[in-house]
Amino acid sequence: MRFLFDDRLAPLTSEIGFIESDYVTAFEAFSLWQQPLLSPYGIRLFSRTVKGNLESVLKSLLPLAESSCTRYLFIPTANPKWSVFLDNGWRGTNADTVAVIAARLRCYAIRMAAIPNTINRDGKGRYGACMFVLFGPRPENSLPHNCIRSITAANDGGKWVFDTYGLPLPFENAGQYLLKRVRDKFTFEMLEEYLAAMSLFPFDESFYLPPGNERAILATTSAKFRPDARDISLEEARAGY
Repeated sequence: MRFLFDDRLAPLTSEIGFIESDYVTAFEAFSLWQQPLLSPYGIRLFSRTVKGNLESVLKSLLPLAESSCTRYLFIPTANPKWSVFLDNGWRGTNADTVAVIAARLRCYAIRMAAIPNTINRDGKGRYGACMFVLFGPRPENSLPHNCIRSITAANDGGKWVFDTYGLPLPFENAGQYLLKRVRDKFTFEMLEEYLAAMSLFPFDESFYLPPGNERAILATTSAKFRPDARDISLEEARAGY
């Protein structure tokens, strides 16, 4: 299984949000939601266009945020119906944000996580997780119940757990959920297949920033909620991997 950039940009690429909308509309919905929440604290949301190859665009999210996120990225994809959402959380994107955007735009959204299980006996590495969550176009006041379907296999602090919610989608390989070993019930290969069934290819670098649309929108906050919160470099975040 090949991860995006061979996982060397994780945690930037560990969790990805997909929104059934073009990236400009997705950003506008995010801005209309966030600005009223930020204004009472004297914080503003700014935006600018970022260009370049995918790696440089992803790195525009740096530095990573220790607490509340300060940078948000909206990227077009080769599927014009879908765009990507990422933020600069130091443990990875809080892709649940796309649930709110889906409710506001009355569209679908997906949260995916692909984290290799590298934790060792010395506590170094990461607890693995494979996650697919589909959100639907329900009213915002129904949150978090606009989740239509979720499938997760994860190492929860040393114990593998498997969990599902909602009715199986037509493309699911539900028979594999019956396997004895928990981590085999939902694999990265299955996640890739499920997303491909929805014409999404998150592990393919060419899927992002398609020809003719090689730009993204970076939203940044004017200040931090916690002024003492540290900025974290990518190298520092990966030190324990």
